[in-house]
Amino acid sequence: MPNMKAHSGFTVFEIIMVLVIFLVLVGVSVPFYSYFQSFSASESAKQEVLEIIRLTHAKAIAGENNTNHGVYYNNTQWTTYQGNDYAGRVQIYDQTFELPNNLSFSSSGEVNFQINTGIPSSTNAITLINSINDSTQTISINSLGLLE
Repeated sequence: MPNMKAHSGFTVFEIIMVLVIFLVLVGVSVPFYSYFQSFSASESAKQEVLEIIRLTHAKAIAGENNTNHGVYYNNTQWTTYQGNDYAGRVQIYDQTFELPNNLSFSSSGEVNFQINTGIPSSTNAITLINSINDSTQTISINSLGLLE
C-alpha cells in the first residue's frame, strides 16, 4: 500500500467558490435592503404626518384657544396653525415640520378643522412621494375629519 498523507484544510478552488457565492448573495441583497430602507422612511413619514393631523383635529374639537386649527402642507414641509385659514392664521402658534430627504408632498394645500366639531374645510387626499423608488403614500381626510 502506498504511503498516503492526510491533508487538512481547503483548496484554493473551494475558497474561491465560497467567496463567489458570498458576493452573489451580497449583490442580490443590497437592492432589497435599499428598497426596504426607502419604504421604511416613507411609511415613517406618513405615520408622523397622520399623527400631527390627528393632533390638530383633536385641538379643534377641544376648542383650544377658541379657534379653528389647520394643517398647511407644501413641498417638503407642513405647518400646523390656528385660525380660519393659513393666510389669516395667528403665526405665533405655528409649528413647522420637515419631511425626510427624498420625500415630498405631491401638491400644496391646507386642511382647516372647525372649532368644536372638527369638520374639515375640505376633504383632501394628501400624497407623499418618495423620489428614490417613485412610490407614493396617500392620506385621505373624509367629511368628518377622520383619516383613512
